Amino acid sequence: MTDKSEKVILEDVVGQSIEHEGVLRLSGDVRDGAVITGKAGVHILGSVFGAQIFSDGDITIQGDIRGEGGTVVKAGKTLTAKNIENAAIVADTVVCDSIRKSRIHAYNVIEAVTGIGEVHSTQCRAGNRFSANVLGQAGGHETVVEVELADKNRVLRNLFTTEESIRVSTEELDRLQRVVQMVKLMGEKVRELDQAKQQELRAKLQRVVELQGILKSLEEQHLALSGELEAQTVSDNSYPVEVRGKAIRGVIIKIDGAMFELTESFSTGAGFYKRKRILVKVF
Repeated sequence: MTDKSEKVILEDVVGQSIEHEGVLRLSGDVRDGAVITGKAGVHILGSVFGAQIFSDGDITIQGDIRGEGGTVVKAGKTLTAKNIENAAIVADTVVCDSIRKSRIHAYNVIEAVTGIGEVHSTQCRAGNRFSANVLGQAGGHETVVEVELADKNRVLRNLFTTEESIRVSTEELDRLQRVVQMVKLMGEKVRELDQAKQQELRAKLQRVVELQGILKSLEEQHLALSGELEAQTVSDNSYPVEVRGKAIRGVIIKIDGAMFELTESFSTGAGFYKRKRILVKVF
């Protein structure tokens, strides 16, 4: 029994445009200029050749993705496939066997660690982590891996904003505390002030109470962000770029805008390459 939100197509899709609000399930290949949109998800049992696949959810392709005439795949969540070649991919997370001659942008993670796990002649951009078994190819086209550490940068920006808000609120509170001290020293003489002056003092005292509440909330937020940042801090056991087999000389790696080129090849057991905040581990 098929769920009403699902649409099943039991044949190859060639050059057609198909759109569905739920999940699209296709039993064959998708090729030759076809455009497939399953807003809740797309599941293809075959391969994709020269077609475009779109979804706000997961896209699962049990075969390959090969660019023949401009293959584009965009997933709001996770894209899973076997081999990706000559394709443009945008997704939250990309999980596949290999990537060749493609452009990959994953807001979270790129993983090519099943099967051959080879990535070469490709431009990959990940928001948090990139993993492959083999990175680069001797004599091949340029291989570029960029990791933006998006979550960490977001936390840092929020932390800096919170710290600035704490500083500004504390300075204002310190100024107003002098007013509080003055009111305490005046005691009953406050009642002798004119109405406008009394109203001004009441407003300042009310602002003191507001600032105390604001500072308490900001300090709790600062504590939470500091904990989140500590959990995301890159250590020698946590690498934004991981290579489980071999990294070939000439690969270009960018992490948070810092760039370097591998000047030698690494193979299993060779340890890790560390430069400033750039950490590349070869298992």
